[in-house]
Amino acid sequence: MLHKIEDQANQLLTADYKQDGKSFLTGGSDFAVRVYDEQTRQETAKLEGGGGGLPGHANRVFCAKFVSEDPNLIVSGGWDKNVKVWDIRTAQCVRHIIGPFIAGDSIDVHDGFILTG
Repeated sequence: MLHKIEDQANQLLTADYKQDGKSFLTGGSDFAVRVYDEQTRQETAKLEGGGGGLPGHANRVFCAKFVSEDPNLIVSGGWDKNVKVWDIRTAQCVRHIIGPFIAGDSIDVHDGFILTG
């Protein structure tokens, strides 16, 4: 083991690396998606809604992915039956899709389409 990040108040349920390897994200039982810098291991963004954007997740986040076609976007989903599209630059939810109940690693984005399972 080279490094360990521990969050005592959160059960981590998903993780993903950005395609360039410079950052990674986690999501879990506290309804938030966190983005970290790979080199410093410091949190750079906490995506949880509020502010001027759409509300964040209302239940556990089971899957979150960086969108390879747009380095500023993350897609996440979980038990709240909402798929959220986040803009990392503003840490705000910019779109959501109501309906998909995500309970595992089952989101992908390809050619502008979001696939859920």
